[in-house]
Amino acid sequence: MSKEFVADFSDRAAWDQYVASNAGPDGGLLQSFGWGEVQRAYHRPVRHAAQLENGRLVAGWQLFEHALPFHRRYWYCPRPCSSGQASAALVAGIHGVASRAGAVFVRVDAPATLPWSAPGFSSVAGAVQPHEELIIDVHKPMDVLLSAMKQKTRYNIRLAQRHGIRVQSVVPDGAIFEDFWRLLSATAVRQGIRPHPRRYYLEIARTLPEVHLLTAYGSDIVLACAMLAEFNGVLTFLHGGSTDSQQELMAPYALHAEGIALAQRKKCRAYNFGGVSLTNAAWAGITRFKQGFAPETAFTSYSGLWELPVRPWEYALFRSIRRAAAFVHR
Repeated sequence: MSKEFVADFSDRAAWDQYVASNAGPDGGLLQSFGWGEVQRAYHRPVRHAAQLENGRLVAGWQLFEHALPFHRRYWYCPRPCSSGQASAALVAGIHGVASRAGAVFVRVDAPATLPWSAPGFSSVAGAVQPHEELIIDVHKPMDVLLSAMKQKTRYNIRLAQRHGIRVQSVVPDGAIFEDFWRLLSATAVRQGIRPHPRRYYLEIARTLPEVHLLTAYGSDIVLACAMLAEFNGVLTFLHGGSTDSQQELMAPYALHAEGIALAQRKKCRAYNFGGVSLTNAAWAGITRFKQGFAPETAFTSYSGLWELPVRPWEYALFRSIRRAAAFVHR
């Protein structure tokens, strides 16, 4: 059997087929070639490390280069499509290429496979991607899905309809994108979080295939927006925002109800509401809101952050600085 490590696999169709065949419940969006093109457009170097057997892709990680202080860098792989013990040959190949490229470490947001492990990696605290997501099956008719929602959620969806809230799927450019950015920014301020720069969302809108922008209108005023992406039969809520006025119109409820309906029209198997948490108090409100749409659906749990030191002394220094910074900000 012929085995080969490829540092930067370039066959987009073969890559996406591998991801689609090996992804977890989230569908593998963050490992899709299109998501890599978004990162590349945002000026992050991208690599598709692949292990081949007889010319066939059998294991692969999409990695993005991120900057560290003092002109250092690390590689980040969000939710690789490998279950259980990752290919030792793939990890060894990634370690070698990362070392030659000057990366201090490789970071992985592990997939929804418990337990997860890979040679040389250790679990670390923190998160880039959510530790939990709410992903619902949308094969059932909408009336069945509605009946499974919490009574308050059903009521608020119908209340939004009675108030004349209209939700449209629009091309995410021009004035509509500016409405999205305005609402997202305002929501971030209210929630005390820092959004990505405007250009990041613009690159998603411009670059990612099958991206949708849902807008909820009340009296021709945009009250809420949601950016969604479709890949491998899963429609995923990426980012969104809403106005803090006219909350009694319940526009966000109508928005996600339409997101579910859009997933059904696109023949998707699932709708991903994105991050939730039963333990993080800061997420209590958004978790309660999302859980109302599917209170009986268990959250999809992920295995957290793992890191592989590439330059051990520099990595030890980085960890020490990070611990000191965390202590100061407690």
